[in-house]
Amino acid sequence: MTRGLRAWTCLWTAAALLGAGRQARANGAFPDSLGILLRQTKPDQIILATNFGLVTTDDGGKTWLWSCEQAASFNGTLYQLGPAPAERIFAVGQFGLIFTDDDSCTWTISGGSLSNLLARDAFVDPINQGRVWAIASPVGAASGATGVYRSDDSGMTFGPSLFDYKLSGGLLSIESARSDPDVVYVASFENRVCAGGDGGDAGDGDGDADGDAGAPMLCPVPRLMRSGDAGANWDDPLDLEPDLGQGMIRIIAIDPDQPRRVFLRFQPADASGDRLLISDDAGATIREAVRVKGQLTAFLRRADGTILVAGMNANAPEGFRSPDDGATFVPWNEAPTLRALAERDGRIYGAADFIKDGFAIGVSTDGGATFSPLMNFSQVHGIRPCVKEACLTTCEFNAGIMLWPPETCDPPPAGKTGCGCVAGREGATLGGLLVAAVMSLAVAFARRARRRAGS
Repeated sequence: MTRGLRAWTCLWTAAALLGAGRQARANGAFPDSLGILLRQTKPDQIILATNFGLVTTDDGGKTWLWSCEQAASFNGTLYQLGPAPAERIFAVGQFGLIFTDDDSCTWTISGGSLSNLLARDAFVDPINQGRVWAIASPVGAASGATGVYRSDDSGMTFGPSLFDYKLSGGLLSIESARSDPDVVYVASFENRVCAGGDGGDAGDGDGDADGDAGAPMLCPVPRLMRSGDAGANWDDPLDLEPDLGQGMIRIIAIDPDQPRRVFLRFQPADASGDRLLISDDAGATIREAVRVKGQLTAFLRRADGTILVAGMNANAPEGFRSPDDGATFVPWNEAPTLRALAERDGRIYGAADFIKDGFAIGVSTDGGATFSPLMNFSQVHGIRPCVKEACLTTCEFNAGIMLWPPETCDPPPAGKTGCGCVAGREGATLGGLLVAAVMSLAVAFARRARRRAGS
């Protein structure tokens, strides 16, 4: 690599780290965690889903390997596991619902009716083998999803739409009940004139008032739909505006033992802070359980009925716990800056802010009172061998912004400059680095819009 190219790489890296609120990255955002996947069939495996691929340990945290986002999994989010014994990994990717059976060595895009649609949300039935739910819309649709779809072959193909949303607005999230897999809930919204007649969302679902000049401002009104027969028929949607006001709801979870008990996230149109809602009668009545000043970021109902809730307020963590299965909540002051929570065999795993908290994933053996670091990204040992060639350029980019050391990208780079930037392996080209930079800037806007829409 020439001296001029090395200098250009350093300047670009500095801009990526300092500019746009730490947003610019090779996949569109500053490195961050999205979720934790814990297989029951592999007790020593922990998978951390991130916005730049999957980081996995198969030996209880002794070694960690990374697999990058690939063409099918690019901009992946909403990672989840299917039921045993396969425990297939699913995610919503840039171009549709995707899955992998080899720990992200290869990804497959779901077919059938979803082939030409953009998946907005999905839910893998934890009991009914083969059943996967999705909500999707045509590419280019301005708002939420417009149809409900079901797969009965583990996500390989999807059948025709089981519900078409006709109103101005869209479908936001879907989930079925563990104790009765034929019970399915869908959170949606309808656009209506904002309360007071001004401000609001302008009907595009992104939370801002950027509608046409002179047109009435529109705000989302929360609605909840339910089917008791696996989508063959649907109850009339419940209009939740009288109880909640204007805003959007999304399904967080359904009680594993009570199919009529639903946990919801409500985002008010006035941006006054997210709320955890609980309904014990399928949405007919709803109570507010927790309110944060910012965003709700993580939820866990433990095996013993304890509920943990985490949120963010002006970049400071907020936490709440319920020792009585949601009847009451008290502050959880020990909570780190959590992005996700999961439990296996009484151990609580938390995905945290690797800069603020000093770890990307940690584990608690005392109910969340303390977390011990399991891994920070600087401890990633290497690239998963099956994707080594495909991920090498991005790995070097991540080393260049000091996410992990150059040695992670085996073979190691030829050298590095005084600013800590990787000088690149033999044969690296300016074009390859330019592609990484352009991808970072282009996809940042898409991911930002997706986050604002609550994906």
